[in-house]
Amino acid sequence: MNNPFRILAFVLIVSLTFFSCEEKEEPIEFSVSSNNLQYEWEEQTQVLSITSNQDWTINTQAAWITISPNSGSGNAQVSVTVERNELENDRTARLNVQHGTNVTPVEVSQVANPSPKADYHIPADNTD
Repeated sequence: MNNPFRILAFVLIVSLTFFSCEEKEEPIEFSVSSNNLQYEWEEQTQVLSITSNQDWTINTQAAWITISPNSGSGNAQVSVTVERNELENDRTARLNVQHGTNVTPVEVSQVANPSPKADYHIPADNTD
């Protein structure tokens, strides 16, 4: 009768040891310093701070935006540069910051050029 209790105690101790030695996952930590970047019409760079304990990537469909670096692991300072806006209209785009299976959007907006280039040409000697 003593033997079954010893076996039960042994199984219990082994089980507790096994489960208590299991490595626990860190909680996911991720944030960006801003969800909205606003720019004047001229070329300009702003820094987006990423706080993370995992890998991340940033992408956009907007050709007028440059991101550097566009991927990394852990905390980072990311430069987001917009080209000069030669358009008569404001423009907007979205950065997608992917971390794991999650995506954090960052809206980018840039005001219009206050004096866009004319679409016509006037020759200096008026002979055209």
